[in-house]
Amino acid sequence: MRLTLCGLLTALLAPVALAQSVLTQDYDNARSGANLSEAILNPGNVSSATFGKLFAYAVDEEVFAQPLYVPNLPINGGVHNVVVIATMNNTVYAFDADNSATANTPLWQAHLSTATPSSRFQYRGGSGAARNGILATPVIDPNSNTIYLVAQAWDVPSQTLTFQLHALDLLTGAEKLGGPVPIAPPSFNTLISIQRAGLLLLNGVVYVATASHADLRIDVATGIGSQRYYGEVLGYDAQTLAPTGVFNAASDSGMGNGIWQGGRGLVSDGTYIYAASGNAITAGSPDYSESFVKLNPGTLTLADYFPDTNQACMNSIDMEISSSGPQIMNSGGTSLLLGGGKQGKVWALSLDQPLYGQPPNYFWGTNNYLPLPADGGICKESRQFQYGWMHGSDTAVWSNPSGPSYYYVLGDLDQLRSFQASGNTFTLTSGDTVIGTLPSALALSANGGSDAVLWTLIPQASAPAMFAAWAALPVDGHLTKLWDSTQVPTRDMAGTVGKYSVPTIAHGKVYVGTGSNQVLVYGLLPATPALQVSLSNPTLRIVALKAISEKININSLGGLKGTVNLSVSGLPPGATYSFTKTSVTLTKKVTLVNSNLTIYPVTATLPMDWNYTVVITATTTTGVSASAPLRLVTRNGLYTTVAKNSCNDQNQMSADLTWQINGSGRPSVWIQDPLTPSFPGRAWRDPAGAQGSQNTGFTITNKTSPFLYWLIDQSAGIPATFDNALGVTNLGKIYVCP
Repeated sequence: MRLTLCGLLTALLAPVALAQSVLTQDYDNARSGANLSEAILNPGNVSSATFGKLFAYAVDEEVFAQPLYVPNLPINGGVHNVVVIATMNNTVYAFDADNSATANTPLWQAHLSTATPSSRFQYRGGSGAARNGILATPVIDPNSNTIYLVAQAWDVPSQTLTFQLHALDLLTGAEKLGGPVPIAPPSFNTLISIQRAGLLLLNGVVYVATASHADLRIDVATGIGSQRYYGEVLGYDAQTLAPTGVFNAASDSGMGNGIWQGGRGLVSDGTYIYAASGNAITAGSPDYSESFVKLNPGTLTLADYFPDTNQACMNSIDMEISSSGPQIMNSGGTSLLLGGGKQGKVWALSLDQPLYGQPPNYFWGTNNYLPLPADGGICKESRQFQYGWMHGSDTAVWSNPSGPSYYYVLGDLDQLRSFQASGNTFTLTSGDTVIGTLPSALALSANGGSDAVLWTLIPQASAPAMFAAWAALPVDGHLTKLWDSTQVPTRDMAGTVGKYSVPTIAHGKVYVGTGSNQVLVYGLLPATPALQVSLSNPTLRIVALKAISEKININSLGGLKGTVNLSVSGLPPGATYSFTKTSVTLTKKVTLVNSNLTIYPVTATLPMDWNYTVVITATTTTGVSASAPLRLVTRNGLYTTVAKNSCNDQNQMSADLTWQINGSGRPSVWIQDPLTPSFPGRAWRDPAGAQGSQNTGFTITNKTSPFLYWLIDQSAGIPATFDNALGVTNLGKIYVCP
């Protein structure tokens, strides 16, 4: 796209256009999960014959935040539609949204700080990644061309972390407004806290919500347990980054009540802010746990709230409503706050009347729901673990301007379901079996009240995720599947899901963040000759420095023919590679060829980094090229077996441990217990070997203190720090004596 000089200057001086923008998590402040301005993709052209994966952006870590989209943005002397991507390595990228030739060369990128190693939190489930960086989806102000985000910054020398609010220039990635500023209210505990819910920008204030790492309250650096955390909403002036207000959902006397919402952002109707709080560790007075809270903007004082009718029971069994954040829906002139959580219940609360004391109005969103005492059941989880939970952005709202409105939900290990809305009444209209694990993500695209497509992103147990498109109008009790990424797997295979990442549909393309160091780009297949590269498995894990192989698929799109040469970049220093075929040939009849890539890490310089983004590039003799990123996990460790053996008469425990180390030349095993309570404790087996198994013998155990066995990489004499802690098992949490 070219502009005249006059047009370019006009664009440079003006705020970015809002057409087809996706500036915040789940598309809008109502968190509908829907783009109702999509005029290109529709049920008639989304099929395996016409739609598929076009290319992928290579980035430096997993992507959990939703990619954002800004059209007509003037950067580097041109005007671009831009995708903004934030990674768990605290890096932000701006890529051209349409040009596959620049998939490895961003318009700009900004690495903000060292990301925090997950070992510092003793739990990878809180993020699922080796590093904790930018976890929550940023928010963009198009009027000032500013990106606001929160990064978890790690200081290696002091082994401490800070949560930082950044304001970046959308045109350059440069820091602005005097940022970053620390997120440090008196009640905020960086040792066990997390910032997961998407940011909200409202009337000149940026809002941030906090929670914990799965209620784990041990500071593993000191071994001190019972750390305090609070679910809070914090406000910061969008021009100065100065604090404007704090709301503590646990109140002064309580503890817990995390506001995490499975990554979904804080919600607003333009007048108030709404959030869902989690379970209380200690109920406060007043008790805002397991509640939908309504806050006044700016000061963040409480305006109203609705406590779940099973509040006390839900606190006792961790059946929280904050696992999936609320949404606002306009249904036949009725403004509703919709929200559900682990119970599978969806509350439909009227925003036209006070929340507190409002007659309970709900429906069962998932097929595997759990009635609790207020619903005629008992206070006990009777389902298989996580079945029927609502989790993350696994719901979407179609507020149809020209027909019936629909609500869609895909709970954990449950059905894909749709409900037709009429006022505050929701009627089940479809239920379809899907295959996968959790958490799923939904998004909807439509051209107002027509051409609606529902997009589902579902993790798989032992394969890349399944990305699928469905006609959003139910027919005879079912939704019609239009396409999925397994129909042409050599072209369309998705990577590992970026946890809680939501697909972004904009201007005929779909951008999908992954856990495979890439953002996938799907769209209508080109009619002109083009090349596409796809991997059978976009994430590979090195095992004990052994060679590892990957199948590379080279696809002809639009009739491309000719010789294609293959190359690799981004390998660990010292590692080598080979292809079974370094050149392949595409013809009119042969539109798919493949070659096996083998990577040899045994000669790599140690210590290696946690992972590498390896880029496989295919280039024709006429200069047409395409590439595909590969996440090569090179440095981690895990206990493959942890089993309690016995207890003696002094209540000391014996356990069997079996471990595996990847990408390390000299691993060691350390024990952190009441005898040596500070990280990393004392060396227990040094060196440990890349693979090993040993009985602990009868060692000190304590129900209130950590009892941790750490796998630590000490290659080349590096110290035993959190940066080098590859894996951990907490025997004190799992097994105790007697």
